[in-house]
Amino acid sequence: SVAAQSGYALEQLAELVKKSDPELYMFLMFCLYVDDLGNSKPTLEACLELAKRADELIATVNLECKGWTFSGQDPPDRVTKDGLSIGVAGLKWIPKLDAVQEKIPVLHFGSRRRGKLDDKTVFFSGEFVDLDKFVRAALSRRLVASKLASIFDIQGKLVPILIGLKVDLREVVRLTSTWDEPMNSDLRNKWLTNFWTLEQL
Repeated sequence: SVAAQSGYALEQLAELVKKSDPELYMFLMFCLYVDDLGNSKPTLEACLELAKRADELIATVNLECKGWTFSGQDPPDRVTKDGLSIGVAGLKWIPKLDAVQEKIPVLHFGSRRRGKLDDKTVFFSGEFVDLDKFVRAALSRRLVASKLASIFDIQGKLVPILIGLKVDLREVVRLTSTWDEPMNSDLRNKWLTNFWTLEQL
C-alpha cells in the first residue's frame, strides 16, 4: 500500500535527523496518521519553520509533501475539494476557523467498486416526507447496518445518537433471520426516522 510505503519512508528519513534535528524527528515519527502529519506550535512562524525543514528533508529523496495547511488560513487548492476544508483523521477540518466537523455521508443506496461509488448513484435531498419514496421498500439489516457503519465518530461526539440507532439495529437483527430479509413496516418506519436524524446531523 502506498500509505504504508510512504510512512515507512518517513520513518527512515526521520532516523537520519534523529540527533541533528530531534524536533523534526519527533514530528515525522509520532505526528503521522496514515498519510497526514499534524502538530501544534505556539506561533505560525514555528509551524512554517518546521514545515520548511520537513520539506527540505523529504526533498533529499526526490519526494514532496502535497501541501501544508495552517490554522487561520484557507487550505492550499491542491489539498482541498471545496476551498474551505480538508480531511484529517477521519474529520473535516476548516483551518480558517480552526474547527472540526464530523463527516456524515449523504444518504444513498449506491454500490461501490474499488472504493468508488457508481456514477449513477442517487443521493437523497429533500424533506422527511420524501424519504419514504427514496428508501427501498424492502429495507434490510444489511442496508441499515452499512449506513450506521459509514459514520466515523473518532471524537465520540455523536455517541448519544448512535447508541440509539444501534439499539434499533439490534431490534432489526432480532426480528429478521438473514442479512437481506426485508424488515417489517414498523421497523422500516423507525429507520426512516433514523435516516432523517442522520440527515439532520
